[in-house]
Amino acid sequence: MHSCFKTCSPIRNGLIMAFTLFAVLAAFGAQQGYCALVINEFMADNDSIAADPTGDYDDWIELYNSSPSSISLEGYHLSDDLEDPAQWTFPAATIAAGGYLCVWADNDEGDEGVHTNFKLSKSGEAIILSASDGSVIDQVVFGAQETDVSTGRHPNGNGEFAKLVPSFGAENLELAASEGDINGNGNVEMDDAILSLEIMAGMAPDSVIYTGSDVDGGGAIGLREALFILNFIQNKGVTRITLNDASITVDGEGATADGAIVTINAGGTYSIRGTLNDGQIIVDSSDTKPVIIILNGVSVTCTSSAPFFVSNAEEVIVELAENSENYFIDTGAYVFEDGEDEPDAPIFSKDDLTIRGSGLLDVDAKYNDAIKSKDGLVIESGVFVINSVDDGIQGKDYLNIQGGTFTVNADGDGLKSTEDEDANLGYITISGGSFTIVSGNDCIQAETNVNITGGAFNLTAGGGSNATIGDDDSAKGIKAVVEINIDAGDFTINTADDAVHSDQDITITGGDFSIATGDDGVHSDSAITIDGGTFAITKCYEGVEGAVITINDGSFHITASDDGMNVAGGADSSGGGMWPDASNNFLYINGGYIVVDADGDGIDVNGSFYMSGGTVLVNGPEENGNGALDYDTKFVLTGGYLIAAGSSGMAQAPTYQDTTQYSVLYRNRFENRAAGTLIHVQDSSGNEVFTFAPGKRYEAVCFSMPALSHGASYDLYFGGSSTGTATDGLYEGGTYTPGTKYRTFTINNIVTNIN
Repeated sequence: MHSCFKTCSPIRNGLIMAFTLFAVLAAFGAQQGYCALVINEFMADNDSIAADPTGDYDDWIELYNSSPSSISLEGYHLSDDLEDPAQWTFPAATIAAGGYLCVWADNDEGDEGVHTNFKLSKSGEAIILSASDGSVIDQVVFGAQETDVSTGRHPNGNGEFAKLVPSFGAENLELAASEGDINGNGNVEMDDAILSLEIMAGMAPDSVIYTGSDVDGGGAIGLREALFILNFIQNKGVTRITLNDASITVDGEGATADGAIVTINAGGTYSIRGTLNDGQIIVDSSDTKPVIIILNGVSVTCTSSAPFFVSNAEEVIVELAENSENYFIDTGAYVFEDGEDEPDAPIFSKDDLTIRGSGLLDVDAKYNDAIKSKDGLVIESGVFVINSVDDGIQGKDYLNIQGGTFTVNADGDGLKSTEDEDANLGYITISGGSFTIVSGNDCIQAETNVNITGGAFNLTAGGGSNATIGDDDSAKGIKAVVEINIDAGDFTINTADDAVHSDQDITITGGDFSIATGDDGVHSDSAITIDGGTFAITKCYEGVEGAVITINDGSFHITASDDGMNVAGGADSSGGGMWPDASNNFLYINGGYIVVDADGDGIDVNGSFYMSGGTVLVNGPEENGNGALDYDTKFVLTGGYLIAAGSSGMAQAPTYQDTTQYSVLYRNRFENRAAGTLIHVQDSSGNEVFTFAPGKRYEAVCFSMPALSHGASYDLYFGGSSTGTATDGLYEGGTYTPGTKYRTFTINNIVTNIN
């Protein structure tokens, strides 16, 4: 069939455009555009379309080379893990000019043909194609897939991803849809019936005609399709379940009622409404088709078990109907079968669970967790109000949240993934949504990785930054055992423990953070890399702490009761003490804007400190047991702008070896100058080098900036006033009215000392 991406009916525009969202969430090329080598088509649920040389119907990925030359793929990579693009490496393989190559994604590398070491998930994941140097050539992130329906580029090679009639190694030609899905949006609904009649009457001559959407296979759309759709909606498409306090009625197939318990035992769509005062909705299906449950105004209370229990199913999708309010409540007294301790949550699933829609889901858990899946849990949208005596929302294998509004009050953890034996699972991925989480323990906690690419977060853990918790308690904002990766988002975090914490690595490329914590703002037991974002850490023990800290960009305002930044190896150093090995500890400041107000060390490096760019302004400490700059091994300064004012007892400047930018260290333990007293340096012609008002009392100042030159003389003043504009104590523009001239000094060494 032919298709055209134009429609003459304005009311159809939104529906036709919605087709592109049917399963694929996003598609990006190496340069966000056309590339000669692309992921052209894939199938993640292959039942009968194409068999590999051993006769197995496995997942497959098709690559297409649109260039006039062949491309050797040896050393290239394919992956289904965004965190590991080099998961699988191509053997010696070539894709011809204008040709296709199909790769079996079946984890059977020893079989004949080209086979990866991973499989695709029909529930949705990612495919990444990258070159031998690691650069990403093409990638696609997709949602749930249909059996024997592929996803591919249409038009072939450079179009958007869409549902297709599979072509496997050939040009993508035909768009696909289910029988009766006339507008191609993935559902059979009243709009499809209306569109059928419009097409029949000639009112929508340019509408897309999707292969498979007609009833008899003839390709024509008309009255027969409209009648089919109406019958599907009213009779066959949806089984309607009505809850009547202590009884249940079932209108349709696939479900049975026994008193106040309804059991869904087959794949299909089920619409549920009504109230059960003491009953259950149970899913126990051996069908390979997904179970789709539409909650359309449901209230279920169960006094002895889980009100909603998925005992067995290939996949369960819960849709929260528009404008609906749905409530699930348990009690503190569960009755288990012998030897069992599950189900133990009002919403409990032993298999993959997806929740979507725009309605309300209100869960009150009085026994244990509120929403819990023993496999994967995907939340696409919805409004969630969660109250739990333990954890709020838990996906054991993974928790994937794409959107929604969440209000979570949990005595345990707020959001959680618990799989700790498989390194590829146990992760939390959040790409959007609004979250207000109040937790007794951690707000967000994953046994492997936490990946956040968007969303608004208001997180309070352990009673907030003024609370006191036990030594063995954990009340962190965002916590991962392996890695935390944050690309974007708005974060307001108030915690008794660390605000952002990883037992291994943290990478932050963006986001706005407002943090108040009783411990560290950002803490890693290993490495922290920050490439962007804004950080307002208004209260903390230490602002940023890790064994290796790299700041490439970002804006930081840190107020710390101990160190502003602390480089130290191993576990959290909040208990004090010396670090036994500093040889692997490093601080790299290559860019960014950093302002520190510290009662302890301003910047404490139990190892080596390298600064090549950025702006660093340090205020404090006032006591001589710490210093504005405190390093163990060396401080190599090759660029950037540095002013560090504090006590004189431990005042340090950059080391001579390898340092290339001139710096000055003033210290006088007999002159304790009040906070706000200006420091002014000007050259011999009276041109201002800088004017700075430290925020704390000070006896010493270390400063370095590109304006300082070898052999040049400068005047150092204290006090006075300036008409310039002050930002974080640093003045720009205006006129300086002199205070007291301390002395004139000349830059003759890489570090000039004024004592």
